[in-house]
Amino acid sequence: MKNDRKKFLCVMFFTAILSIALVLVSIYFLTNKNNNFIKIMIIIFVIFLIIVSVFVIWSIVLLSHGVYKGNVNKKNACFLRGALKKIYPILIFVSKILNIDRDTIQRAYCNINNILVENLKMHLNSEDILILLPHCLQNSQCQYKITNDIYNCKMCGKCCIKDIIELTNKYNIETVVATGGTLARSWVKKKKPKAIIAVACERDLTSGINDISKIPVYGVLNIRNNGPCFNTSVNIENLNKAVKLFLTCK
Repeated sequence: MKNDRKKFLCVMFFTAILSIALVLVSIYFLTNKNNNFIKIMIIIFVIFLIIVSVFVIWSIVLLSHGVYKGNVNKKNACFLRGALKKIYPILIFVSKILNIDRDTIQRAYCNINNILVENLKMHLNSEDILILLPHCLQNSQCQYKITNDIYNCKMCGKCCIKDIIELTNKYNIETVVATGGTLARSWVKKKKPKAIIAVACERDLTSGINDISKIPVYGVLNIRNNGPCFNTSVNIENLNKAVKLFLTCK
């Protein structure tokens, strides 16, 4: 995870440098062009770049001296959540330039999000929490589909669904399965939770975190020993830790 964080910060530094360089180039053209339309477009572009630069530089400061050291207040955490969501597409673009794997950036992004969610120190009742699972956790050979109701599971133990049901029954937490982002959003709209624990791959977790802005989403990465979206699994202890985070924090 430390390596992921270093690469994430590297992408952010490069983004800040790139933005500042583009500002300087734009100012050069601004002072050497007589066409008013071009000047207006360049001014708009410069303002955009300055905003991006401020967001990125301040985010780097907060990550380096706050989040990664476990010391960030709610005001700064709120700023960081908003800033990272806005500059996320730019970070992905820059990571391609630097030839850094997208999963690495998304994994670091989810990790930062989890730290910020932990910082909220929520204390919820079990009925306020929703666990959202991907359907690929179920054994692909199983004839009892659990998409509409996870309790269709016959508890045979051939996949991790049995362990998840036992865990959620222990805490009396509602658990649903989604086949994609549309169904996941539908579950959230229907259940109206105050916090979500989502199990998914880096790509889907990042997408979910960015889509659901008003509800804290704590991400737990799935285990993909058989490749993506096929007979995946999840570390039950990590899921248990996420549940206890919302139930026990004051």
